[in-house]
Amino acid sequence: MCRAKAHALLGQKQEAEKRYAELMNLGFAEGECLAAIAHLHKIPLDDLRRPKQQVEKYVEIVENLSKEKPSKYLERHLLDCCPLDQFKGRLLAYVLPYIKKMIPSLFSVLKSLYTDKARADLVGEVFNQLREELESGDYTTSFGGEKSPCYVLWVYAYLASHYRRVGDAATAHQYVDKAIAHTPTLEMLYVERAKIFQSEGKTAEAAEAADFARKLDLQDKYLNTVAARFYFRNNDIERGEEVMQLFYKEPTVKGDTFLIALESQCSWYAKEVGEAFYRKGDYVSALQNLLMFDLHHKQNLCELNDFHSYVFRRNTMRAWFDVIHNMDHVEENKFFLSFCPGLVRTYIKVHQVGEEAARAAHTPRPELSLEGLNAEDTKRITGLLDEFYMKDVDLSEPLQKAARYMNSLLQHRAGDVETHRLAVEFYTVREKPLLVARALHTLKRLKYADVDALVKEFQSGLLAKQSSAMDKRVKEVVEELLSR
Repeated sequence: MCRAKAHALLGQKQEAEKRYAELMNLGFAEGECLAAIAHLHKIPLDDLRRPKQQVEKYVEIVENLSKEKPSKYLERHLLDCCPLDQFKGRLLAYVLPYIKKMIPSLFSVLKSLYTDKARADLVGEVFNQLREELESGDYTTSFGGEKSPCYVLWVYAYLASHYRRVGDAATAHQYVDKAIAHTPTLEMLYVERAKIFQSEGKTAEAAEAADFARKLDLQDKYLNTVAARFYFRNNDIERGEEVMQLFYKEPTVKGDTFLIALESQCSWYAKEVGEAFYRKGDYVSALQNLLMFDLHHKQNLCELNDFHSYVFRRNTMRAWFDVIHNMDHVEENKFFLSFCPGLVRTYIKVHQVGEEAARAAHTPRPELSLEGLNAEDTKRITGLLDEFYMKDVDLSEPLQKAARYMNSLLQHRAGDVETHRLAVEFYTVREKPLLVARALHTLKRLKYADVDALVKEFQSGLLAKQSSAMDKRVKEVVEELLSR
C-alpha cells in the first residue's frame, strides 16, 4: 500500500494502478484500493464510493479488474454503480448462490441498494420473479433444474426484509408469515418479524417476537443480544438487563448487570439504554449512558501511554499509527456518530425543561447492596460504581454541549436525511434561522418527502418571529435558500 501511494505521489499512475491491482488480487483493502484507482483516473466518488461522473468508464475499470481476478467485492460493488439496464441480470447472478447455499448475509449485503429507489424497486422485481417461478414449480429458468424446498423459504424471507425496507409493513408481514408457515423453527424469521413490528412502532410486539427467537436457541448470544435490544426499545430496561445477564457470569451483587456492560465498553448497551431513558423522560439517566462513549475514549487514550514504548520494541508501528489516528479522529468513528443524535435530542430537552426540572425527573438506579461481600468484592464493586456510574452529570449550557455532536453529524454524515432533520430541530431551538434554512435546503436536495411541511412550519414560526428584526441581507439569503 505504501509503495502504491508513493508511485501515485510521484505521478507514476500506471505503476501505482498496477500496485493497487496487486493488492486487490490479494484481497487487501479492496474498497480503498478501488477508490485510489478511481482517483488516478480522476473519477469523483460519493460517500458510498459510487461514481458521480464517467460511470461507464468506472464500470469498465471494475470489470477489467474483475476479469483479472474474480472478486465477490467487485461483483457486489458493480450492483451499486452499473447502468440500470444491466442491474437485474447482475443482481440475479449475484443472489442465486446466496439462495442456493442459504447464506444469511444475503439480508444485509444488499442494504446499500436501498439508498437508490430505482434499484430498490428492481430488487423487488427480481425476487418476485424468483418467487413466481418457485411457486409454479419452475426450477429450470433461474435455478438450472436444481430443486430444494428451502429456495422458496429464502425468497419469502428476503421479500419480507425488502418490503420492510421500502416501508410496506403489511406486505412484509404477509411474506414473513409465509416463511414461518414453511419453516416455523428458523430463528431469523422471528427476528425479521420483530424488525417489521419495530418499523410500525409496535415495540411491545417486536420485543415479544425477538424473545421468541431467543428461546428457539438459548445458546446463541446474538439472539440474546437482539432480544435485549428490543426490550430496551420498548423502554423495558429491567427485562432487557435480565436477558443480558443470562450470558454473564453469576452476579456478585443483584442488579450489577449495568456495571458489567459498561465496564466491558458495550457501546450498543449504553446507546440503547440511554435512548430508552430519554423516551421515559429521565434525561439525567439518558446522559449517564449516552456519555459513556466519551468516557471510554478518554480512558483508552490514557492507557495508550503504556503501549508507546512496547510497540516500538515489537516493531508494530504501522498498526500503532492507525490506533493513534483513530483516537485523534474519534469524531469520525461510526459508533461515536451513532451516539450523537441521542445526545443532541437529550440536551435539547434539558434546555427546554430546565436543569431543575430535569434533575427532579431523575430516578437514580437502586443502590447495590454490598452487605455480606468480602473486602475484595466490595472494593471492586465500589471502584466500578465510581468509574462508570456518573452520579453528577453537568447540565449547564446544554445547547453549547449539543453543538459539538451536531457539528460532528453535519461533517461526517452530511448525506443522511436524519442529520438534517435533527439540524432543523436543533437550530430552531437555538433560534438560528440561517442555519435552519441551510438544513431545509439540504433536505430538498436529498429529496426528503416531508420537507414542504418543515418549510411551512419554519416560515410561520421562527422566521415570522425574527423577520422584523432580521438583517436584510440575512433575510435575502434565507429566502433564496428556501426558494431553490
